[in-house]
Amino acid sequence: MTKLKHKAQPTDIVCPIIKKELVGNPYIKATEVAKKYGLGVRKVQYHMTYHITSEDRLSAVSEYNKKISLRDDIPPETDLAYIAGFLDADGSMSINRYKSDTTVRGWAWRIRTSFANTDKNVLEWIQSIVGGYIVEESPGQLSTYNSKSSTIKRNKLMHSLNLSSNQSRKFLPYIKPYLKIKQDQADILIEALSLSGRGWRLDDERLEKLIGLETKMKKIRKRGYLK
Repeated sequence: MTKLKHKAQPTDIVCPIIKKELVGNPYIKATEVAKKYGLGVRKVQYHMTYHITSEDRLSAVSEYNKKISLRDDIPPETDLAYIAGFLDADGSMSINRYKSDTTVRGWAWRIRTSFANTDKNVLEWIQSIVGGYIVEESPGQLSTYNSKSSTIKRNKLMHSLNLSSNQSRKFLPYIKPYLKIKQDQADILIEALSLSGRGWRLDDERLEKLIGLETKMKKIRKRGYLK
């Protein structure tokens, strides 16, 4: 553990430490930073919430993506291009609020990337690369964004591969260059993921940005179905 010599731990000492750790891992938790430097967890959480801006996080994510792009375990370009095409055609990215009794505000965020297809084998292959979990959806009515017909009939068993927020953080930067239709949605999701995460408390400014991204994403998705 790296102990700080400064007992007061003022903002000009703590914030550079947090920014440095964010570049190494933009999704690092306050508890990890506190343990490494012998800081109070609440103090680190406070600075992460009120003194680390969304621009700081986006910059850290950008630098982090440059580093991980040099890793040896990146899937082949052909696999990334195929998955990007699959996401363009049979995938979705969404930002939604839902009621939650465990949060101060009474609701929480679900930021998700998912793929859907009647062929479970292809989803299992994508799962072997990006992770996630597969669920089955029975034949029936499927909701859409189309204003003329809010549902469509589905006769086959549908399978859905869903990625968690952390899996989306790791996965989207890899395939974004290969997307042809949903690059703008990927940009929105990546920015939203930089504003929220487990253990991050949202201040009013960050919350307002997240709500704006949610609205923007819904408009883009609705526009896409109406084309």
